[in-house]
Amino acid sequence: MVEPPPESPAPGPVPGHHWLTPVGQTAGEPAACVDGAGRLWASWMAWTDDGPRLEVQCLERVAEGWRSLASATVADGNRGLGLASLAALGDGAFCVFETRVDGGTSVVGRSLELDGDRIALGPAEELAPGGLEPQLAVAPDGRLTLAWQAIVDGQYDIHWRRRAPGGAWSAAVNATDTPWDEWSPRVASGPGGQTWLAWDAFVDDTFDVFCAGPLGAAESRTLCLAGGPEYQGYPSLVVDGHGQPWVAWESFRDFGHAGPLRDSRTTNLARVDPDGRVRSVPLPDNTAARSQFPHLFACAEGLVMTVRRLDPPYRPREGKGSQNLSGTHHSWRTWAIRFGDAAAGPEPVPCSIGDNEATNRMVSVDGRVFCVQASDDRERFFDAIELWNVPIEQPWRVGVTELGAPTGWPELGEALDPAPLAGPTATGRRPKVDGWLFGDLHRHTHLSRCAGPSDGTGLDNYRYARGPGGLDFVSINDHFQHLTQWSWWRSLRDVERFHAPPGLVVLPGIERNVSGWGHQNLVYLDPQEARVDEDGWNMEAQHASSLEPGRVVAIPHMLSSASNRFLPAFMDSALHPVIELYQATRGSYEGPQLPYGARDMHPAGPFVEHFLAVGGPLGFIGSSDHGESGDGYCALIGAEPTREGVIGALVDRSTIASTARCAASLSIGDLRGGEMGAAPALATAVVEVVSSAAPVATIELVVGGQVVRRLDGNQDGSQGGGAELIVIGTQNRPAREEMPLLANFKGGRILSGALRRGEREGAGFEIVDPQTLRLWSNRQRADVVLAVQWDEEARAVTMRFNEHRERVLFKFLDPGRAYRLADLQNGLESVWRIGVPLADPQPVTTIEGLELAAGDAVYARIVFRDGNVVWTSPIRIDEVID
Repeated sequence: MVEPPPESPAPGPVPGHHWLTPVGQTAGEPAACVDGAGRLWASWMAWTDDGPRLEVQCLERVAEGWRSLASATVADGNRGLGLASLAALGDGAFCVFETRVDGGTSVVGRSLELDGDRIALGPAEELAPGGLEPQLAVAPDGRLTLAWQAIVDGQYDIHWRRRAPGGAWSAAVNATDTPWDEWSPRVASGPGGQTWLAWDAFVDDTFDVFCAGPLGAAESRTLCLAGGPEYQGYPSLVVDGHGQPWVAWESFRDFGHAGPLRDSRTTNLARVDPDGRVRSVPLPDNTAARSQFPHLFACAEGLVMTVRRLDPPYRPREGKGSQNLSGTHHSWRTWAIRFGDAAAGPEPVPCSIGDNEATNRMVSVDGRVFCVQASDDRERFFDAIELWNVPIEQPWRVGVTELGAPTGWPELGEALDPAPLAGPTATGRRPKVDGWLFGDLHRHTHLSRCAGPSDGTGLDNYRYARGPGGLDFVSINDHFQHLTQWSWWRSLRDVERFHAPPGLVVLPGIERNVSGWGHQNLVYLDPQEARVDEDGWNMEAQHASSLEPGRVVAIPHMLSSASNRFLPAFMDSALHPVIELYQATRGSYEGPQLPYGARDMHPAGPFVEHFLAVGGPLGFIGSSDHGESGDGYCALIGAEPTREGVIGALVDRSTIASTARCAASLSIGDLRGGEMGAAPALATAVVEVVSSAAPVATIELVVGGQVVRRLDGNQDGSQGGGAELIVIGTQNRPAREEMPLLANFKGGRILSGALRRGEREGAGFEIVDPQTLRLWSNRQRADVVLAVQWDEEARAVTMRFNEHRERVLFKFLDPGRAYRLADLQNGLESVWRIGVPLADPQPVTTIEGLELAAGDAVYARIVFRDGNVVWTSPIRIDEVID
């Protein structure tokens, strides 16, 4: 644990706040309810050296705050514990929580009763085998409703069941029997007994928000509250005294198609009228903007909403150095909005500082609203956290904070019909490619300090994997030095929660970035083995992992980064069967003047050719890394959708690197990509394209860093003729008019263009005239693929940024070659001349007369007309057969 600076104020009493857990104990994931006697029941997950415990406490309101009446441990000794929900049950409470049962996740329930100075625990009852994220609601007559998420026929559905007072639980009802994934179940009962359900779902390549109710009633209906191309997610639900549901959710223009998973969000609020029409609440900008994870609470006096917001960038206090730590020190806090005439806008909630997720539950006692929440008070430690090699997360505590009395209800907008429900042609998850698995073995969450809010939460990543990413397997690799025991346990718990083969294979992983060793990710076969890998967590270890190769795969990345790059001398063919050639966030480390060159590539390398020169077989993969999605894939050939299948394919190097979900392979005789063996001195190579969104443009065979064969639309070797494909790339051009990239084609005419990525994230382009392109992005890479007809031999492309001087990038650039502005002067822009595309590409291309020598490593670079690229794993020739 990092100690705060001596001059940092001690955590003294905070008016209106009462800590429920002591200093030094890590506790989080609170739940709360108020029983019929007005007592507060609060639960939380406590972390100890022996693992997690689910603890509960019963408290009463007294003049000086809160007094504990009794406490108990509801469950312990199970590393799958978590995500509890509480509901009042007479003068006691009922608790449901996740746990591991027979190797799978399940929802278990227990009654809680105050018996003198102790809490009596009812027997544990398994209520939802396979269930995730249980949510409880209680009606005034004591009827309990339980909702949860569970896999049915390969898709996540939302289920619910009920228990009348003194009765048995009803059979489970599938509320969302659809072909797409439903997430984030929310259930609420109103004073009149009406119970509603809310959730979000991945439909037609985006997330929409739904609600259904009253549950069990003849007039029950399902409504789409927020649909369309924009992302809408993470709903919160309450039901008012008239039986009308209120739903809040967050929205953004996109999720998971390019750029960060979690960028700026907007909060939305709506009410459903008795006739099924939807009334949106016009929230002011100071309430809706830059807010996320909304949470609602309703009582007779009115409505309260909390949201989560990123704090302003951190700057060291005077005397703490001049280093700008705003990029590595991030904190979020909760803001509360009490609606009504007296509402003065959002107010910060004391003792709510923490990371990027909702950590509070609201209750009402004596007409006052209280928030049971978790905080790690990280900002108090910021001036002491200046090193890269320590977590920013501090020990979490749970407390209860008074928010005040509600003052009324928000004003409503016009009543509108709900969005139409998705029809039978609506799509859910992406279709599979027979014989291939697509995945991402390098993703991060907000726990990795260098990307702040952009990487999103762990749940964001799993929603992306099953949704827009269309992944068959995934591994989240947060920096090991930024994880605490608490966050590492929660990360491994999520690995087990969302591991659902064959739909999604989840592998545990960490990023090991140690000075002198470079960057490499450890991807594990078994979560328990990941837990005990001592070398993987030792900054001074002489080995990357204490596990045997095959139980863990280490994947080098940022091969030629300007700092702390992974060197070929560290390669261990057993531990490092593959390297990360392409990253969506940076680009390709294949080599200089090649497609999508990495923005931080060191001119001296090392590049792929240097790693191949080490000898032995080697595989290539692609990935995302920080702040990116939808553009870097590892594809596996012939792997089974299991952890063993994924690790086995990596060990066997049955991989390709791809910028999109393209599937293509290379073979020479019986040898396939990633294999090593004998081949004729004059060999025949076969390139097979199995799946792609666009036809093949060019195929290049590479040996020793040199293109030895190139197939394009100019098979006679001339440089004229048909229209060529040119890719112009930019990064962080903030707006269409403020500072777009202007590219001018001298001696050529732009015939057409199409964005390869970034459109849903705010990128765009305009062909101003036949010679001029205007391109802009929104804090992410944007690539536009242009068809250009050259009319003159004297050709050049120049780039400028409005009033800035022209910058000549290339003249007579050879087909297949690329320049980055960073190679010539500072900048992230690039140009790549694909050349004239193949006129009639075939799924299988045979290339004869390939001259080979012992020691050669041959791979294919396959470029598609939409600008996407596949790099096959190399075939290593260890012997030439006459």
